[in-house]
Amino acid sequence: MEVFTVRARTHEECLRKIREIYGDRATVMKEAIVHKGTLFWSRDEIEITGYVPTPVPAYVQKTPPQLVKPLDTEEEKQKIIAAAAKTSNTDPKTLEILTKLNNLATKLDEQAKSTALNEHENLARVAQIMESNDFLAPYQRKIIERAKKELTLAEIEDFFELQQRVLEWIGQTISIFQDEEHHKLPRIIVLVGPTGVGKTTTVAKLAARFVKGLEGGKRQTISFITIDRYRVAAGQQLKGYADALGAPFISAEDADELKRELSLRREDADIILIDTTGKSPHDTVELAEMKQTLDVCGSRAEVHLAITAVTKAGDIIGITKQFEPFGYRSVIVTKLDETMSVGNVISALAERGKSVSYIADGQDPGAIKKAEVIRFLVNLEGFEVDRARLDKKFAPL
Repeated sequence: MEVFTVRARTHEECLRKIREIYGDRATVMKEAIVHKGTLFWSRDEIEITGYVPTPVPAYVQKTPPQLVKPLDTEEEKQKIIAAAAKTSNTDPKTLEILTKLNNLATKLDEQAKSTALNEHENLARVAQIMESNDFLAPYQRKIIERAKKELTLAEIEDFFELQQRVLEWIGQTISIFQDEEHHKLPRIIVLVGPTGVGKTTTVAKLAARFVKGLEGGKRQTISFITIDRYRVAAGQQLKGYADALGAPFISAEDADELKRELSLRREDADIILIDTTGKSPHDTVELAEMKQTLDVCGSRAEVHLAITAVTKAGDIIGITKQFEPFGYRSVIVTKLDETMSVGNVISALAERGKSVSYIADGQDPGAIKKAEVIRFLVNLEGFEVDRARLDKKFAPL
């Protein structure tokens, strides 16, 4: 094994010298910038350190300019072991030397591969695409580290294949809420969330799904209840939706009135949809008061947290934490049509271990659908998407 050090003014010139001298058996271990100069002049040079397993004949075929291949030590190791076996089968010293040589070769190969991957252009491109889609930095690092660990250098060299694998891994981190079978009626569905996320519109969209038979395969009767005492316009808007669907609309002023209205509606509704006041996630007092009001709905109430797709990842994490006392079962993502950078939603919900039940992407009453992994993946910018492959992998159950 021969260790070498080559210096030149540029990285490309260093690699060219290495190829000319050592051919395709050379493996790069380390690269550094070296300052060179005298009293009257100075310059920086690139210094590359590497090794070759044996002296390389002049006729060895050179590697392409873009890649210096890692050493395949297995063949060299087997040759050395075979040669040693001919001289001594029992000498402990020989066996010790072989073991150390094997360990050294393995370590050098791992180091060489790690260096090549850490500096690989395709991994840097993937990281840049993820950053442009607003993925959290720790999430990005996990994906890149997974690529280094699970993919071969050849797979990373194939940028299209690398993108598909990354998209598949991202898809695996998206949790879809699995709705349970409902034996007891009425179902009580409550939407909570901060101001401005479109809860009232989302309640109306959900109602339209139930009335049209898009949930459970049959048409269902609904009732609307709002506990929003502050936004008169929101109440009027919801009443307009209720009138259009021919459904009752009630405004409950407090916990006692909500409890009474729930009791009255149990006999004539399959679904009771409850709209709530938008609360700042930082206003813990008002959140506690609203929770106390909603507690009269009982443990069977299905609470869902609404957030917008345009919310920053850090804020999503904060919102999911602050609304945790409500015991929400899933997240409904609204306003997906207003952004193409959904990495914020994907990575924040993955970090918090939260599932998504619905996606809303427009003002039209029908613009809400059951959440699907593929819907998030195709909304990512910058990736080349093999839609058929992703559809096959993430087809809804």
